[in-house]
Amino acid sequence: MKTIEFFKKSFFSAAKYPALTGLRALAAYLVFTRHYPVLEDVSPTLSSMLTQGYLGVAIFFVLSGFLIHQTYGLTRRLSEEGLFVYFGRRFARIYPLYFVVCIATFVYANNYEPFDLFINLTMLKGFFNDVIFTGVAQAWSLTTEETFYFCAPIIFFFAKGWRRLALALGATYCVGGLLTVIGSQLNWLGFFEDIYFTLEWSFFGRAFEFFAGIGLSMFLSARKSVRSCKLPLATYIGVAGVMLTLYLLALVGQERSDGLGIFSPQGIFLNNWFSVVFIVLLIYGLATESSLFSKLLSTRLFSLLGKSSYAFYLLQQGPLQNICDGNDLTVAETFGVTILVSIVVFALIEEPINHVIRSQLLKFKKRPVRLIPTPVPASAPSPAT
Repeated sequence: MKTIEFFKKSFFSAAKYPALTGLRALAAYLVFTRHYPVLEDVSPTLSSMLTQGYLGVAIFFVLSGFLIHQTYGLTRRLSEEGLFVYFGRRFARIYPLYFVVCIATFVYANNYEPFDLFINLTMLKGFFNDVIFTGVAQAWSLTTEETFYFCAPIIFFFAKGWRRLALALGATYCVGGLLTVIGSQLNWLGFFEDIYFTLEWSFFGRAFEFFAGIGLSMFLSARKSVRSCKLPLATYIGVAGVMLTLYLLALVGQERSDGLGIFSPQGIFLNNWFSVVFIVLLIYGLATESSLFSKLLSTRLFSLLGKSSYAFYLLQQGPLQNICDGNDLTVAETFGVTILVSIVVFALIEEPINHVIRSQLLKFKKRPVRLIPTPVPASAPSPAT
């Protein structure tokens, strides 16, 4: 019975913004379309748009900023639990499953450099252009995510208002600029080798996505009440804006053989800033408006798909992809297999390990200081005198 209850709670537990859990699934599936040709024979234009599926990572980054600030920036949880528990929870969320997938990837490869294994296991590869796609290729974004987790307590402590939030964003860009200057002179493994690397792959270049999520969280918290809007304008403007961004990125990508629009100044602007306006609107709409889209993403099915989306993201490339390709599976079949395997991995590996670590972290929560009154000598006057 305990096992059944554990899986029910893991799969279908209620969230404050249930539609956002479903949105995580869509973001992961959008990244999948970046790596696989989709709808080429049906609509070349739509296929070119889906090739820009890396925009799903931007959705993840905005969501991360929003949800981490909701959890820690608006509460006393960080001060009550302490940094050790905070970082422990972030570790439990990201690293155990990544470690399993990373080891499986290198074992499957059966031919690798020890340094590549080291730089992947330490999650530092996202700082170095020469090794950024080694091992679990798509895990470069985890370096960006972990950098945000590391910086978040500092940001939350400092950025108590809009002006300070803007100053914190500016300071983050300045750090990115400094690292770029150092990296361009250092010439070591492509460490922050140029401004394009910083803007495309690092937290310091993509900070606006995270800070926009934080800003949305601050905006919602400033409202006395969040009422469900009858007309879901923000939701559908957000969806339309994301589609528009994909189309514009596809147009920019026409000048490249791989069709990827992000590898240009215009594409970086569209991905890092232009799209974020609409992603924020979409998240705001899903959090506050009632729409068919939000109801769909709030279903139990999308709750399950959203919770297993991290496993899906890590599994969509690597050994599983090679196995599917080796068995001549179609893109649709590969997509379905990856979803099923990710659900199993979430149920049997990711969530149980996460649960164990979180349970152990409860022992390290800060305990309130119990003040022991100093005994009053018999000869001392009483407080009433």
